[in-house]
Amino acid sequence: MILALWAQGIATISICTLIILVQVLVYPQFGSVGHKELTRYATDHVRRISYVVGPIMLVESLSLIVLWTFPAMRTTALYCATASLILVWLLTFIKIIPIHKQLETVGDPQAIPVLVRLNAYRTGLWLFKTLAIVSMLIQHSCTRVSLSLI
Repeated sequence: MILALWAQGIATISICTLIILVQVLVYPQFGSVGHKELTRYATDHVRRISYVVGPIMLVESLSLIVLWTFPAMRTTALYCATASLILVWLLTFIKIIPIHKQLETVGDPQAIPVLVRLNAYRTGLWLFKTLAIVSMLIQHSCTRVSLSLI
């Protein structure tokens, strides 16, 4: 249980940090790329970031599933973290991936502000999830300390 919680914590904090960097640095930089280069730039971005994001999201998802197998972990924080991740995935697959495909194929610079705006929601959801998971880590640590003092 503790391994799954720590894996969840590390993965969530990692992906949250990454998504903040993408929101603040990477996506706005798309607007600085010329129209002719935008399709290649967007394609390269998706290919390269997938190698970083893919494994983290896999650990994040699997460790969250494992946490649900422990009844003691089924707290409000776990419900909030799970709901946040489901919303992140829905937003990613329904809205953000199609915008990336549009940038990769058409290179439409008008899609960039839409991508930045939608990713802001995704960033907020991951921040909320991070707070939920950190609260679980703190609660678990406090419980262990309390038990060791008895």
